[in-house]
Amino acid sequence: MPFDQLAYPAINQGPHPHCGAASAAFVARWCQYQAVPNSYNDQVALSTTVMRDTCLTRCTYSLGSTPANIASYIKKQCPAARIYAPTEIATNWSLRPWYIFLRPALHINLSTTNFSMGWKCLIPNGIMGQDYVVIKMISKRPYEGCMEYLGAHFVVQVDDTTIMDPADGDFVDAGTYLNGGYCAAGYASVGLDLYVFRPPPV
Repeated sequence: MPFDQLAYPAINQGPHPHCGAASAAFVARWCQYQAVPNSYNDQVALSTTVMRDTCLTRCTYSLGSTPANIASYIKKQCPAARIYAPTEIATNWSLRPWYIFLRPALHINLSTTNFSMGWKCLIPNGIMGQDYVVIKMISKRPYEGCMEYLGAHFVVQVDDTTIMDPADGDFVDAGTYLNGGYCAAGYASVGLDLYVFRPPPV
């Protein structure tokens, strides 16, 4: 069954580097069985507020969020949520210079706050979009250009075929987004995905 887009509409980050914060807000609300606000202004305000908790540091507010801080925010908002970060060595790596800082920070965060690092095969069974969603940190492939390669963007994969993109505040086709069509060669994962399982409804 596909993700219920009517019950949980997409969120728009606004004209700021708040894609990580918007993704965190979207998933935290989904874990609580609550939708994000409907109006654009309220969505941007929510993303801006959440950015205070998910940004790299208060001194680097404009650089965006980190996977570790996103995980912490979601866990704070929904303590019963379970968060997993796969660690397949063969696929989860990147030559981008900031990667060497983000992966250890995520590892420390998950090991001290009841999250889980582990092989993808150890992630519990479930249906994407009903039991869990995946927050993906993605970046352009190398031949897209230096700045695009060094930059990053957060999206939420809500089912096998759909991604919630806070840059547009809309749902887009996952295959097209990740494999080309939107921006030539499209985006690639940098191996810092967060699998977020929500608790059963009360």
